[in-house]
Amino acid sequence: MTGLLRGTTLWLTERPIVRRLITETPLGHRVVSRFVAGDTLEDGMEAARSLGSQGVGAMLDHLGENVESPAQAAGATDAYIRALKRIQEAPDLDCNISVKLTQLGLDVSRELCAENMERVLQAATGQDRTTLVMIDMEARPYVDHTLQIYLELRDRYPNMGVCLQAYLRRTAADAQRIGGP
Repeated sequence: MTGLLRGTTLWLTERPIVRRLITETPLGHRVVSRFVAGDTLEDGMEAARSLGSQGVGAMLDHLGENVESPAQAAGATDAYIRALKRIQEAPDLDCNISVKLTQLGLDVSRELCAENMERVLQAATGQDRTTLVMIDMEARPYVDHTLQIYLELRDRYPNMGVCLQAYLRRTAADAQRIGGP
């Protein structure tokens, strides 16, 4: 039953009309505002500063996923890089980013996604500050590609991590796999 509810909820959130109701109505804003700092990078930075003043770190995420073209993937990659630059301009801010590989082009091609992820990681590795980049784990069909990209890049970029989905039966084995040699 839980799987059916989860699947239905995910399906609903992918519908444009539902997405508009959530993002463009007062009720939707009240529900979402608990989890989403705002519509712009500046909104996210302001929320991160506010949390930081309370001793709480923040993680920024550029909302969206499942891009359909290299141009869309490049746009999302550029948005993450802009966020990283803003974070690095605020040395006292305890803030990191999380990325979705489908937003970096995983549905277009694995190679494109890996190239875009490397661009993000290079931007996160600054002269004065290195920012943590977490890879979000998305739906089950993406697990293998996500872990492969993570494993390919982690030795060169120790400032990255990957999230795992606790509800998948395979997660314990995946945790051992990414735990190192």
